[in-house]
This record gives sequence, C-alpha cells and structure tokens, in this order.
Amino acid sequence: TGNSTGPHLHFEARTTPEYGSDMDPVGYLRSHGLNV
Repeated sequence: TGNSTGPHLHFEARTTPEYGSDMDPVGYLRSHGLNV
C-alpha cells in the first residue's frame, strides 16, 4: 500500500486467473527449494 517513489517489483501469485485468488507464495517457493 502507499505510493512508490522509485523502481520496484510487484510479485503476485494466484491460484486461478481471477482477481481475489491471490496467495502468499512463500510456501510454494520454499517447497521448490528457494530459501526465502
């Protein structure tokens, strides 16, 4: 939330193509070997 004053990345993972299906990707990333 809020205003961005510089370059940034917005990362969103969804379980379906529909809005409102966003999820926290940390569990998925960890289960695939990423250390987050």
